[in-house]
Amino acid sequence: MRAAVVAVGDELLDGRVTDTNSSMLAGKLSQLGVEVVLAQVIGDSLDAVVRGIRDAVELADVVLVTGGIGPTADDRTREALAVLTGRVLVEDAASWAAIRAIFDSRGLEVPESNRQQALCPEGATVLVNHTGTAPGFCVDIDDVRVFVMPGVPSEARRMFDDEVAPQLDVGSTSHTETLCFGGVSESLLGGMLQRYLSEGGAVRVGITSSWGLLRVTARADTKRALDDVISEIRSAGKRWFVGTGYHQNPSNGYFDNIETLIALTPNGTNIVQGEPGSPATMGFFFQGDGDFMSAGIGISRNDQYMDLFIADFNAPETGNYKFKMDQKDDYATIWLDL
Repeated sequence: MRAAVVAVGDELLDGRVTDTNSSMLAGKLSQLGVEVVLAQVIGDSLDAVVRGIRDAVELADVVLVTGGIGPTADDRTREALAVLTGRVLVEDAASWAAIRAIFDSRGLEVPESNRQQALCPEGATVLVNHTGTAPGFCVDIDDVRVFVMPGVPSEARRMFDDEVAPQLDVGSTSHTETLCFGGVSESLLGGMLQRYLSEGGAVRVGITSSWGLLRVTARADTKRALDDVISEIRSAGKRWFVGTGYHQNPSNGYFDNIETLIALTPNGTNIVQGEPGSPATMGFFFQGDGDFMSAGIGISRNDQYMDLFIADFNAPETGNYKFKMDQKDDYATIWLDL
């Protein structure tokens, strides 16, 4: 299955708001084995929304749209889907009742403008919004299913998990694995892996450089084909291999699986209670490169900073598990807000 992600909003184009929905949805789709072939940001004009969704439909089997279904006049995604499907907009009684209930629960009068949030193309399937006033909906354009969700990230995330993901018939899924290398330049490693990076092969391989680490991601339709190439790549770069999984950014890193991290219990690790100014905080103290490596954690230094790579950890969307690093050559402290 191929998917396209479309984020709607002028605020995303002019820099007022960062588009986090596209990366969140792409990550979730990838975890389901769905290949994301397009992610684009478009403005609020009706022409732009119609054109953007039409382009996405031509490339994918399923399209996920976020934004443009609020209560104001510049929210035009509903209208765009009516144009694309050739259907009129109709009011969904259950959605309007749910919107009124939200305002009633807060002791507020419902603005008439919110009534447009209950509109959807005739025949559409409504997607329940459990955390906000804008219900989503899904329609078919030709043989492509289009899901429309709110632009508010927390609402889009919850709606995808509860309403969209269960409806995805992923069928034949793709397989993905990521290897991380440190202490080697992108040009050197890329040159060694040149034959894997060429287009047209059964396994698609790409390299991403971030915070001093190189992440090599391979995708294939079959697990066997993927495993063969991953083994060859790991062997080719064995001098610099530090682990598998996703890189954590020191400025906002989180760990979404505390139990797994605790279970690592590498040699030389001390669990310490408290930190100056935060007596309730529990932390892990790792000392020396060997202890990091035994825990599946590699250190990469680049003059001004240290960086941690947590093996087999997906980049989380939420969580309170923060870490800090001491700028030393031989140790770092990870503080987990438990």
